[in-house]
Amino acid sequence: MQPVKIDPRNIISATSVQKNWKAVYDKAQKAPQFVTRNNKFELVILSYAEYCQLYQKK
Repeated sequence: MQPVKIDPRNIISATSVQKNWKAVYDKAQKAPQFVTRNNKFELVILSYAEYCQLYQKK
């Protein structure tokens, strides 16, 4: 599996995700969105296609 390159434009606060879920979801269709809380990565939002690719590699 290739290392993930984290683009600062794809780092979002948990509060922002809560307020703008539709916009974050749309951006996740193009590139993974990394959600932070208290300055720590908490989760990654992927498109369904990316999720399927990860699942099949196992």
